[in-house]
Amino acid sequence: MSSSAEGASASLPAPRTVAMVINGKSISEAEVQLRMRGLGRQLVSREAAIAQIIEFELQAQEAEKLGFGDDPSLVEEVEMAVARAAEVRRSQLAKRYRMKALSSMKEASSDEVKKYIEENRERIGQEITVYRVTGSSRAEAEKLLEALEAGTPINALGQSNPTEAGPVGPLGFDTVPESWQEPLGSITPGGRTGIIEMDPTRFVILQLLDRTSIPEPAPEELERRVKAVLQIRAYELER
Repeated sequence: MSSSAEGASASLPAPRTVAMVINGKSISEAEVQLRMRGLGRQLVSREAAIAQIIEFELQAQEAEKLGFGDDPSLVEEVEMAVARAAEVRRSQLAKRYRMKALSSMKEASSDEVKKYIEENRERIGQEITVYRVTGSSRAEAEKLLEALEAGTPINALGQSNPTEAGPVGPLGFDTVPESWQEPLGSITPGGRTGIIEMDPTRFVILQLLDRTSIPEPAPEELERRVKAVLQIRAYELER
């Protein structure tokens, strides 16, 4: 195996369940399950998935012997795939941490809930769908914004920058990230925001696809959801 490929492999977690070994290379059960899903195409049987994996793995091993594993474009693609996997793990761990922190926080009072509802009645009665593109730095996001201002459709940018890109929604008042609320404001469908900093490694630009009026939730359900929003706000203020 090439040094570049070895570096990428070292960044991947060891498989919890090994489905098979091909010339010393462990193939995880997760890889079999992924191949059975058809990688976005038609579902395939376990037997067909295993046959495909064996065929492609043998071809990949031969390609490694020929030095193809050191091709810069391949190395970059693999590094990005590893980075996406790391981001999934990081995001899920952070989500569990936030949920634990939120569960220990004081519940919002009835007066606080009532005030929120009165101030956000219009927002509560809406759902929105947006298209999101993300830059890993402000400089990258500025390049995306320049392309949009030059007339490039946002979905075309999403196709060429697939990490955290694509439609999001429909989102209710309690599922729209707080940092998106003000930039989206009264934007009409087709309009877009500027650059929104989510954290030091994520800068998003949003285009509003749809803003739809919906019935207000039942009182008990609305109170539960508003309390969750207020808890998240309180958590963010304490950080």
